[in-house]
Amino acid sequence: MSPNDSIGELLSRLSRTDILQHKELLKTLLEAGAQEKDSRINNELLRELIQDYHHNAERLRESEHLYRSVIAAMEEGIVIYNRNGKIVTYNRSAEQILGLTRDQLLGRTSTDPRWRAVHQDGSPYPVEEHPAIITLQSGEPQHGVILGVHKPDGGLAWISVNSQPVISAEDPHPTAVVATFVDVSNSLSREQELTRVSQTDHLTQIANRLKFNSAFERELRTFQRYGHVLSVLMFDIDHFKKVNDTHGHDIGDIVLVELVELVKTQIRESDLLARWGGEEFIILLPHTELSEAAFLGERIRAAIEKKRFPKVGHITCSFGLTSSVKNDTKENIIKRTDEALYKAKKEGRNRVVTS
Repeated sequence: MSPNDSIGELLSRLSRTDILQHKELLKTLLEAGAQEKDSRINNELLRELIQDYHHNAERLRESEHLYRSVIAAMEEGIVIYNRNGKIVTYNRSAEQILGLTRDQLLGRTSTDPRWRAVHQDGSPYPVEEHPAIITLQSGEPQHGVILGVHKPDGGLAWISVNSQPVISAEDPHPTAVVATFVDVSNSLSREQELTRVSQTDHLTQIANRLKFNSAFERELRTFQRYGHVLSVLMFDIDHFKKVNDTHGHDIGDIVLVELVELVKTQIRESDLLARWGGEEFIILLPHTELSEAAFLGERIRAAIEKKRFPKVGHITCSFGLTSSVKNDTKENIIKRTDEALYKAKKEGRNRVVTS
């Protein structure tokens, strides 16, 4: 728009758009009207235009006030993200549920590491799987996604999240995302305890096969969607039957517990150690290449060989491992890992074999 445009040209433009979205255009119109004599426009038309503007502006203010009042009154937490994934507004309930202040909320994104979001089993929640991120990238709404968010005071809020895209007529991609959530901590506490018991090995207090399979399937979906390679490391104690026959099952149980404690010191927080059965264990290694997994396996093997166990002395373990490849399935990965472990046994034990 040029300052030299005639009043008629300016009004012609106004007639084709929403005056509420062109305040600067109206300002230019009024300034130009005071300086210019245009036979096609009279003062009455200008007055009507000004009155319409003020009327519509007042309606807009009333609508905005109503909108803000409704949002503020809702018990659900509401957070609105812009197209860059940054929080631009929220309501009081969001502050209370998340335990965050205005300064801590505004401008934060779902990928901010300070959220430290977790799954119900306690494993880290990948930022790319956050419902707001998925909706922003795909335009697809998400419903009833459960995740845990660590608060600044050390508490953990369990929330159920819905996310909805905001799409304009001019742009098929979301211009914003509205996320609503409720605190489900109380209702989940009993359910989580039952889940924990059902997914924990009674003796070693690490994950059992049920929990491992659940986490494995989730990580495999992440690999299939984003290409983040994962590795699986399986191992068992060499000649463990001899330990039980010689020293008894009580000593054998102590060996299993101390072995688990040792292995836990060698892996990352994001890795999942589980008891596969008997003296056999398995480790899920997200975002881990085969070479990295082999290095870890060798480090664990050496640490076990070096340790002296009560009554038993030294023991060794054999390891088999593999990494995910394109179009892999859970069954194929477990089969390759098991075959690698069998090969390690066949080749003399106390070694790491890849497949």
